Amino acid sequence: MDLSAYDLREEFSLHEASWLWAELDPHYGGRGGLVFRDEFYKGLEQDIVRAHSWLRTLSNAAERGELTVIKPQLHPHGSNAGQINWAGCVVSRSQLREWAESKGLRPRFLFLEQGAADAIALDRSHRSDRLQYLIQAADKFWRGKSKENRAEHPDNEAVATWLINEGGYSRALAEAAATIIRPGWAAIGRRPDK
Repeated sequence: MDLSAYDLREEFSLHEASWLWAELDPHYGGRGGLVFRDEFYKGLEQDIVRAHSWLRTLSNAAERGELTVIKPQLHPHGSNAGQINWAGCVVSRSQLREWAESKGLRPRFLFLEQGAADAIALDRSHRSDRLQYLIQAADKFWRGKSKENRAEHPDNEAVATWLINEGGYSRALAEAAATIIRPGWAAIGRRPDK
């Protein structure tokens, strides 16, 4: 997916910023619910959930005054009529950059100067569905795990089962994939008894 058109933008709605933060096209699926209409997004459900989490985070920051809204938006009708529609509120690129830096974050869409070597292309069209599930499994099972705390390390069987159930992997492929994504620092063998 090519998101380079957003590189030229100086203003973003909080909806747009949250989806770009998750490296997704903000105009896919509309605002509001989680929708997975397009086969291209199959396997990206966790990314879409992450985009919605970023929307809540950015909306809360704007509500607290940490982000200055330059174009507020109100709900036009319904039970929320007249209330602030945080997803539609617009903030500047410079405000988002300043806020992100204050939190120690550097999302690619805001920090273009990181250069091509540092910024991985956002286009995922070259990735197979199986590769997407493999990446998701690595994040789901290993991100944030401590090298020292073996008790929190998943066993390969749990990873393989997830890949079979979620990604449609065969048993043999799932077992191989679980081994591939296991970090080099993770111990091999049985976990200590709890």
